Amino acid sequence: MADTINLTYLNDLVGRVVKINKAGPDLKTGKLLQVNDDYLTLQTKEQQVVYFQLKHVKAVVEDTKGNVNPTDYPELSFYEEDTKTMGDLLGQLLLGSVQINGGGPASRVGRLLAVNDEFLTLETKKDGLVLYHLDHIKSVNEVELKEKENESVYELEPAFAEAVTLPQLFAALKRQWVTVNNGPDKVEGVLSEFDDETLVIVHDKEVYYVSTFHLQSIVVPIQGREDEVSEDENSDSDSTNSNENSQNKTEKSSNSQTRRNSKSNVYRKILMESIARSQAAINDRN
Repeated sequence: MADTINLTYLNDLVGRVVKINKAGPDLKTGKLLQVNDDYLTLQTKEQQVVYFQLKHVKAVVEDTKGNVNPTDYPELSFYEEDTKTMGDLLGQLLLGSVQINGGGPASRVGRLLAVNDEFLTLETKKDGLVLYHLDHIKSVNEVELKEKENESVYELEPAFAEAVTLPQLFAALKRQWVTVNNGPDKVEGVLSEFDDETLVIVHDKEVYYVSTFHLQSIVVPIQGREDEVSEDENSDSDSTNSNENSQNKTEKSSNSQTRRNSKSNVYRKILMESIARSQAAINDRN
């Protein structure tokens, strides 16, 4: 059986108002603009163009009430040529600001840094670098970020910069702290071992065996970024408080540095302890 809806049916719906998916966080309503080899393009009433990967479209619901109101869906530019596949499309969006998986816990917004054979790299202000398995990307759309949100937050070249496949990525991230997936399936810990089917992640006294088939995303944290975000918020608050004096600012900066050093030490301690426990578990099995 096919894993996508017949393209003939979908092509007949181009230009009509449809719902992509019936319910849930991935539901979108709009005008179907085009159907390509493995993705479709939808224009919403909010004048947003969303690209859905066909393998994740569970249903398309046609609105049979009438014709499309042109005032609701004015013509917008979207990628038509040389983007027959989702991979082609992502290549066109490279270095732009995008939202991946518009609904639900897997949704994130950031700058698209790289698109490789099996995964892409999204730079986010909140979570750091988020690596998405291409097979699990449901939708993508361009967004406009504030200038401050669009600033690069990763100054060093990551260890996985040369990885283009998932096994190469796992090898580069081995013995690093990672967050796999999000929502109820979220797992955090040190990536201890891996093979084609399983990731072994150690966190404290627990060892998680995560199926690579269900791997949606991996977050590689940018150490100290959380403190910087907090400092930005404090700085904005301080600018509106005329009673702040230079002595308080100096004390705040000193306290912030102390917190950063403390968190950094805790992070390193957890990391080293988890690696040690992982190695002990491996030795016991051998």
